[in-house]
Amino acid sequence: MESQKKRKAKSICEYFERLDDTEGKIKAKCSHCSQACDEDGNVKQHSDGCKLNPNNLPIDSENRRRRKALVKMIILDQFPFLTVQSVEFKALTESLCPDFSIPSQLTVAKDCCEYFLEKKKKLRKLFTENKQRVCLAVSMWTSEEGLDYMCLSAQFIDDDWVLHNKIINFKPVPSDEGDEIGMTIIKCLEVWGIENVLTITMDNSSASDVAVSYLKRRLPNLFSGGKYLHVRCMTHFINLVVKEGFRSLNDTIERIRSAVRYLTISPEGLDKFKSCVAEKGLESKTFFRLDWPDRWNTTSDMLKRASEFEKAFELFETKDPDFKDYLENDDYIENDVPSRTDWTYARKFASLLEFFKRKATDISSTTYVVANQFFSEVMNFDAHLYKMSNEQEPRFKLMANTMSQMFDEYWGDQKKSCMMLYFAVILDPRMKLEIIKFGLTKMCNLKKAPNTEHEVVDKMVEDTVKDIADEFGLLFNEYELLYKTTNSDIPSNENFSQSDNSFFDDFLMSCRVGPSDTTTELQKYLNSATIPYNQEFDVLQWWKLNASRYPTLSKMAKDILAIPLSTVATESAFYTDKQVLSSDRSALPPLLIEALFVTHDWIRTSRKDVIKEEEDLSDVEFF
Repeated sequence: MESQKKRKAKSICEYFERLDDTEGKIKAKCSHCSQACDEDGNVKQHSDGCKLNPNNLPIDSENRRRRKALVKMIILDQFPFLTVQSVEFKALTESLCPDFSIPSQLTVAKDCCEYFLEKKKKLRKLFTENKQRVCLAVSMWTSEEGLDYMCLSAQFIDDDWVLHNKIINFKPVPSDEGDEIGMTIIKCLEVWGIENVLTITMDNSSASDVAVSYLKRRLPNLFSGGKYLHVRCMTHFINLVVKEGFRSLNDTIERIRSAVRYLTISPEGLDKFKSCVAEKGLESKTFFRLDWPDRWNTTSDMLKRASEFEKAFELFETKDPDFKDYLENDDYIENDVPSRTDWTYARKFASLLEFFKRKATDISSTTYVVANQFFSEVMNFDAHLYKMSNEQEPRFKLMANTMSQMFDEYWGDQKKSCMMLYFAVILDPRMKLEIIKFGLTKMCNLKKAPNTEHEVVDKMVEDTVKDIADEFGLLFNEYELLYKTTNSDIPSNENFSQSDNSFFDDFLMSCRVGPSDTTTELQKYLNSATIPYNQEFDVLQWWKLNASRYPTLSKMAKDILAIPLSTVATESAFYTDKQVLSSDRSALPPLLIEALFVTHDWIRTSRKDVIKEEEDLSDVEFF
């Protein structure tokens, strides 16, 4: 009730001037036509009907184009609606386009919702008319007030073999419990008219397991009863092992962070530090900045850049007594200035973070297919962690062993992994089953017990590859049955019954149909040689060109290669915890929150010159 009064007062302040009449009643005078009316009267009705209100004037095509450009700016750059009322914005607009009538905050908000609904209608038409099969991804958000939100995205490959990734919903949920998430997803899909879901990528949590179980019971048209539905998010795994690294090296990271923080808050200290850098003959021009602890890629940059100045920091300790005093009194750390051991740890850990950053960037991309890279990336993780486990430094060795255990729990058992991801590898004509056999053999030989015979390893690998191939064959049969059509050239049963030579007609039909297409097409693909590896290879274009040769497999490829390995896009892949919705956004109505969030994604991904969320400042001169 109180919020309604506030909105009403805000509306009066924005469009009307308050007046006091002789009876002490508050009246309001329209700022456009000067007509007075009771505050308790139909203020909004007058505002909507006032002929002098610029928001009620007919919008010509040029003004409409400008309004749309304004909406896209507000959405893409995440400006508050208050921007249109600022003196600076009005002055800028008047200097650039004097004849443009700047709409009010309320009108801009309405325009944002209308833009969202217009784009949503077009996308829904694509889903409903094409019966598009999609791969879903779910990430959970929270607000500063502790409210839970679910972000739902759909990824698919269209009939032109172009990959699309669209955030389709951003909904508040009563809690982050699995059943609540599952019910919210079903409601969203019903609104969109999405009936065909292949997979859903979620993190590896008990809530996700419950949500997937709920979806298996409610979603129609699932292959194999939903056995392949749940894909575990690879960026979630990366963030888990990174958090383990932060836990293991927390004291080192905090000491270096405090040293960098001192330079950012002390201009005098920064000047002295510059002198130390010059005295040590360091020539780095790298910009020096503090990290954001909730985004580990910024911590990686901070550690890497700060470690380049190790010798300058050692000298700086003797030149600036306030530096040591600041660190000793810092509530965040124990001990004092970073030691040589700290700098050694920092360089090693920064190198590890760089590895994970590259992998997170690759697998979270939504601009190209990544599902076929699943197995290679898993093998890369395993090899890197195995190499770390042979570290001589006890602290890193222990950290690597813990990370390896996490890897084994997440990816170690192939039978617990989503088979769809292995199918994506098979559907890459450069890899097929050969790369799976090669990778498993290599991994098993590295981890086998000392007295294990090679024959035992070979048998284990052979059995695993056979299981994957058999599962792939079963799914192929489902697709073949789903898309099987009657050959129009084959006479109908009615014609056969009228023939005097029904036996011979049956024979002719068998000749036309030929041997089982299921066996022929699948075996033809698997038995053909893998094509030479080429970094420029476009797997979607290959399937587009070979769709007539492999009609059923191409339909599988069109669905399976669309599977996302991450629940979030690259710019959001480095958060160690849930992302937080800002308080100014969470205060808006749910429909408006969703409109701003979803259309921000649509506009951003539709632009060829996608603006980076975080500008690279590595080339900015420090001195």
